[in-house]
Amino acid sequence: MLKKMFIWLAIIIGAILGLSLIGLFIWHLASPGEAQPILNEDGETIENSISEIEQMELGDLEQYIIIRGHDKTKPVLLFLHGGPGYPEFFDIKRYNPELEKMFVVVDWIQRGTAKSFSSDIRPEQMKIKYMLDDIKELSLYLKQKFNQDKLYLMGHSWGTLLGMKAIDAYPELFHCFFSVGQVAAQYRSEEISMDWIKQKALESGDEDEITAVNAIELPTPDADGKTWINYFMANRRYVTKYGGARKQKVPFSHGYGFSSKEYTLMDKINSVRGILFSLEHLSGELVNSNLFEEIDSVHVPIYFFQGVDDYQTVHQVAKEFYNHVKAPKKVFYEFKDAAHNPIFTQSEAFNEKIKTIISF
Repeated sequence: MLKKMFIWLAIIIGAILGLSLIGLFIWHLASPGEAQPILNEDGETIENSISEIEQMELGDLEQYIIIRGHDKTKPVLLFLHGGPGYPEFFDIKRYNPELEKMFVVVDWIQRGTAKSFSSDIRPEQMKIKYMLDDIKELSLYLKQKFNQDKLYLMGHSWGTLLGMKAIDAYPELFHCFFSVGQVAAQYRSEEISMDWIKQKALESGDEDEITAVNAIELPTPDADGKTWINYFMANRRYVTKYGGARKQKVPFSHGYGFSSKEYTLMDKINSVRGILFSLEHLSGELVNSNLFEEIDSVHVPIYFFQGVDDYQTVHQVAKEFYNHVKAPKKVFYEFKDAAHNPIFTQSEAFNEKIKTIISF
């Protein structure tokens, strides 16, 4: 009798815990999709702060921006997220909120991404040339909205490819460009990345791992989008495992904005759909990019922030491009014990460099 009571008690407790976890998960996913106020230590909205979500039409598509800053009179920083299709608003908010004290940070959620994803978007609308048009249109809007002569521009990973092309095309719009994990000749970076993970697998001595890594094939540059998705998922798994991606553990729920109250449940679902859609239709332009051939010089200052152990946008290739490109002013900041994300994993050191630059 006592044994049965314990069994039933265990079942009841298990059921309660299970239902609680399900409820917590649903609460975690379900959110209003509204801008969250910027609060002080007493939990009060900071005077003169700004926190907005704006829907607008850029080019031929409905897109979104999220604006956050402790002081809406600060300079405007337009942030170009990575991917393609990987929104990073939530990364800034969680891992580098100090940027929102220095700037009014405008996170453009690019076409085909998260809140800006729609199943109505046609593949032919997913082109770099249209995204550059989006950047120009958005920058002109932000200049007027905040009464600014120019904007600061920051790109991470894929966003650096867009950013470098944007300052080349529209130098009059920007004070300077902060490049974090510069894309320069991505196919060459992938070749180096593959050699590196193969060497790391050999060093591990794990025969199963060696076999698995050697089975990964780098596609030809003209491979279709689905082939590139399969490659990136396989390659990045080991790049991450060996420390060539992010030297910091990130909760899965955070990885696609699942914990963000600024995203509705559908936005969170579209975060996953958007990254697959964007990778499928933009990987070709990404891997075939070669800024060495496209850009010899730019007319705004450029600042590179590169992790020494970055094997996604490889440090060696980024440094060679830095040496190649001419600019009115340029600086290459190296971050030891950092990989692809020094903006988030070494935010304090990163921000000190930003403060030095904008104090000129």
